[in-house]
Amino acid sequence: MRGRATEKLAAAGRIALAVVLAPGVSELVLECRGVPKKHDLAGSCDPEMNQPDPRTGWLWKGPYTRTTTQAGRSIDFAFDEHHDRVRAAGDTEDPDRPTVLLVGESIMAGHGLTWDESMAGLLGAALGVQVVTLGVVGYGCDQAFLRLFDALPRFRHVVAIVTLFFPGLVDRVGWFDRPRLAFDRDEPVVSPPRPGFWRDLRVVRVVTELLPYRDEASIELTGEIFRQTARLARTRGARALFVTPQLGRGGRPRGDAALIDELLSRQALEVVDPDWVFEPLEPGDLHPNARATRTMAAAVAKALGG
Repeated sequence: MRGRATEKLAAAGRIALAVVLAPGVSELVLECRGVPKKHDLAGSCDPEMNQPDPRTGWLWKGPYTRTTTQAGRSIDFAFDEHHDRVRAAGDTEDPDRPTVLLVGESIMAGHGLTWDESMAGLLGAALGVQVVTLGVVGYGCDQAFLRLFDALPRFRHVVAIVTLFFPGLVDRVGWFDRPRLAFDRDEPVVSPPRPGFWRDLRVVRVVTELLPYRDEASIELTGEIFRQTARLARTRGARALFVTPQLGRGGRPRGDAALIDELLSRQALEVVDPDWVFEPLEPGDLHPNARATRTMAAAVAKALGG
């Protein structure tokens, strides 16, 4: 009996030791494979073009130009002194021109697309106005809003603020390893990241990406961000549009319809839902290709009267 009990205790000890060591071993393996610790520029799809920023976490470099290969093509990128993508090096914003501001992440910045193929280039051609894209790769709704809030005073005649929305942007709001956004009435307040030991581990990042959890706090903050976006538009006599492309190969009814209803429709915010057949840049890259982006831009231009 004692022998069996000893064996059980030994087996239990081995299991306990394996449980204790597993995170450490996994962390070491992920580190050796080059997996970054944070949801930041080191792990983005365009890491060479980013720089750290204490307010948002990261920004495009600027002024900066780079030709890079995306989806098998050479794409020229140029960024101005405000860290916004522009058509070509040396282009500057005109603060007095009628302007549409694009708010979002790499889709709004035109990942894998030339300037003329991007949302900014297409809308500018369709509407005959200045279009400034504030999108930065990997942003969540909170980071994108901060870019809008900081950029808005630069422009005297804002026609519209067009914000990109898909559920992944809410998921990114829950990331703990970048600056955190809150509101003091209508004023955004940013605090430093405080991920803590466990949340700072690579293995925790990988698990959260494989098993995403959309917490209620992130949903509530996103709702407030969208209300504040609409408020900012009203103060400038501009329209606030929220474009909601369905990424991936899902059909109708939309899997994210309830979230769109909660965050946008019930708040009486203006939704632009492009009726498209989504086409990715390439397998494994869910950024829309040039044809899908044209469909999205046409829907926004139509909503704006273009």
